[in-house]
Amino acid sequence: PAGQPPRVALGAAAAALAEAALYYNDANLPAPPDQAYLALVRKVGRAFSDDSDQSALADGRLTCSQLSKNQSARHILLSLRKRELTPFESYVVAIFSTEYLCAQNASRALSDIRRILTYGS
Repeated sequence: PAGQPPRVALGAAAAALAEAALYYNDANLPAPPDQAYLALVRKVGRAFSDDSDQSALADGRLTCSQLSKNQSARHILLSLRKRELTPFESYVVAIFSTEYLCAQNASRALSDIRRILTYGS
């Protein structure tokens, strides 16, 4: 809120943001965006180890599809949760897919994510 110091979300949202910050502009990522996205979701540990590439890409493409329909970050995260992703996995997918799979919508999506991180979900 205006006039008050921002508060940063705790838990899954903050953890996903920390992961994104660790790998931002990683020079070792593959050049093709879909391969970079897959490399990143695989780097976050066991969270995605049981998912096929097709499943992980489908999660990311769902994010892009929702963004192209001007859905809010909250709506996108709920859609990802319906795909049986944990809150952490949902945030990771939302952040990494926005950066690598649907960059044309990145500005608005990152603004929505920042709002959730700052003011909570």
